[in-house]
Amino acid sequence: MRSIIALLSAACLMQCVFGAYFFVSEGSEKCFLENVPTNQVMTVTYDNPENPGVACSIVFKNPAGRQVFSKEVTAQEPKGKVAYMSQVAGEHKVCINCASSKWFSTSLLKWTFSIELGDSDINPDEVAKKEHISSVEVQIKKLIERVDSISAENEYEKLQEEEFRNMSETINSRVMWFSTIEIVLMTLCTLFQVFHLTKFFHQQKLF
Repeated sequence: MRSIIALLSAACLMQCVFGAYFFVSEGSEKCFLENVPTNQVMTVTYDNPENPGVACSIVFKNPAGRQVFSKEVTAQEPKGKVAYMSQVAGEHKVCINCASSKWFSTSLLKWTFSIELGDSDINPDEVAKKEHISSVEVQIKKLIERVDSISAENEYEKLQEEEFRNMSETINSRVMWFSTIEIVLMTLCTLFQVFHLTKFFHQQKLF
């Protein structure tokens, strides 16, 4: 029983996700960056209350900046969830794009927006097929999914750290070789100048 309570407590602590309350002007786009590993689900929870009828979309863009998925948000259905699974690792953009409905004036549209990594929702059909799984089992399933998501993120961060370390070592190696070549060239130039000056002084019989 204690272990179940501990798992549920951990699940509750892990419910905290990035949330934001802000305004988006008509005819503009506001984007959020998420560093996501491969095959990771990004779940966006949004709410666009008090929309006067402006057409808006939630757009997912891959690290190359190419649009890969979008969902239209209407005044009739201003709130909901949308999810996308990344195909490549890197910085993805999740953007809110609102069209302009007026020629000479724009409105500020109020948004509530949160991005969560990992598939945190359970399909109700799957729950029904498993003879009405209890709420405790549902929470444990969510916790396992979140742990898997965090493990994937940690693995991706390790790969990034390794790439950064390799890049730093390469740069340091190049700097060392450049410094060595520079010292050799300066030494050769100095010897050449000394030789040339010595020869000049001998020719002028200065010593």
